[in-house]
Amino acid sequence: LDSVRRIFYYIPINAYLSMEIDGIPVVNDEVGGIDVKSPEDVYYGKKLVFKKGEKYHLEGKMANDFVRLRNQETADANLRRNERQKIYLTELMKKMISHSKSDITAPVKLYRAAEDYCCTNITINGITYLATELMGKGQIKTENKTIPVDVKQVENHAENYIREDEFYEQFLNVFYDEVN
Repeated sequence: LDSVRRIFYYIPINAYLSMEIDGIPVVNDEVGGIDVKSPEDVYYGKKLVFKKGEKYHLEGKMANDFVRLRNQETADANLRRNERQKIYLTELMKKMISHSKSDITAPVKLYRAAEDYCCTNITINGITYLATELMGKGQIKTENKTIPVDVKQVENHAENYIREDEFYEQFLNVFYDEVN
């Protein structure tokens, strides 16, 4: 929480939920799996796991692989993996909303299934309230943003450096409305 606050110019964060990546298969399977189209070829070693343009119904470990695997040999591998994660999260949100509309207890079940993998200050009552608000809004628009970075290959790993000016503009556009 402190790291996120620091990166985001100490904006107040009233509620948070962070989930370990090992919780992905649990959440994924709780909603019945997620359908995605792979934006790139993804390998595990030399084995092709996901082919660019192919559609997949992700369940269990396969969901984990889709959001986790990356080519360790290229500096931009993490950015490409982030694109797959955005695709996955968008489809997961759609599925969670759809699942909740057909089963009013779905948000609580999802919360209970994921709680061993989460760090949050949101209570079960808070989840119920947020889910009710979400359902009352009708059409939900989700938008994922990526912090603009420069990637540098350093020995056997890549380092990301935030492009501060671009990020500050993005931050203002996301969190503030201009007043005339």
